[in-house]
Parts: sequence; structure tokens; C-alpha cells
Amino acid sequence: MKRNTIVGTLAAIFVLGICLGSNMTGPGACVLCKVEKCPNPCLINLNTGEIGELEVYDKGLASDDEMTLDFQEISSMQTFGTFNHLECAGLDGYRVTGTYNECSLTLPEKLLRIDRKHYCKDCYKELSTVSKEGYILLDTYAPENLGIYSLNIGDEHKVRFFDISVEWDADSQRNKVIVKGNLRAEEDVNGKAVLIDDPTL
Repeated sequence: MKRNTIVGTLAAIFVLGICLGSNMTGPGACVLCKVEKCPNPCLINLNTGEIGELEVYDKGLASDDEMTLDFQEISSMQTFGTFNHLECAGLDGYRVTGTYNECSLTLPEKLLRIDRKHYCKDCYKELSTVSKEGYILLDTYAPENLGIYSLNIGDEHKVRFFDISVEWDADSQRNKVIVKGNLRAEEDVNGKAVLIDDPTL
């Protein structure tokens, strides 16, 4: 009788392992494993797996050789003096351009839990160590060495030339993510701006 109980327990554990494993994806389908290089910081919605770029700066650095645009880099020419609506990973916010660019997004009041079906085992473990719900900040400028940061109230992160903070917004009664760029720009005669600091550093 005791032997049958042990065998039954082991079988149950084995079946449970199969069920849990079936809810995870492989590296080829994992949204984090196949993430592309972005020059601006990104947000990932842990529940949906959606990844959005916080476009603090305009992209499209021109190549001297081919005169083509590289949208994996920040452009030396920037929009100047604008206030625009911003959408990122299902969130709404705004983007302000000027001498120093900034964008801001308001986090939802209810944060949904991470859904393991969007991630492989290793990425799920890494993400859930930082947070098990809501959103996480990503630095994907070097996809082979991802930067993963929490977005809890009071958090402050320095990511390359970006300052990221999470603050309480009294108007919306929700947490707000604020991303400030530290690259200086000067306006030209055409209403555009030229970055003074090197955007490829």
C-alpha cells in the first residue's frame, strides 16, 4: 500500500510538471528572446507580452557610407518644441521635445499578473524575479545583454543617457513612469534640432 502511494504521488508530480511546462513557450517563440535592438528604453506588459518603445528621441541615424537611415539608432536631427500623445505597450502618455526630451506614461490601477505562455523558462524566471505583475522597463540596445528594471513607486534608474523614475501622480491617482533624456539639442532655423551630444555613446 505504501509503495502504491509513493508511485501515485510521483505520477501526480510528473503530470503537474508537464502541465506547467506546456504553459511556457520555447526560446524561438519567446517575446523576450526575439526582442530587437531599440535605441530608446522599452516597456513590456508582463500579462500580454507586448513590448513598446518609449520614443524619447527620434530614430534614424543616417549612414555616411550609404546615406540610409538606421532606425536602431537615435537620429542626430530631432523634433523640437512639441507636445504629443504617446502610446506604448497598451499605455497612454505624452512626449515633450526641446533642449531635453521627456516622455511620461501612467500605469493602470490594476496590474495583471505575468502570463508564462509568452516566455521561455529562463526569461520567465528572470522577469518574475523582478516583478510578477504589471510592467517592467527594458533596455534592449544590446539584445544579447538585456537590461531589466522594476517599475515600483519610488524607483529611480540610470539607463545609458536616460533617467527613469516612478512617481505618484496626484491628478490621476496612479503611478507615473517618467523618462528623461540627457542628450542636449539646439533648435535650427527649420524648427528641427541638432543633438549636441553623441547619440551613439
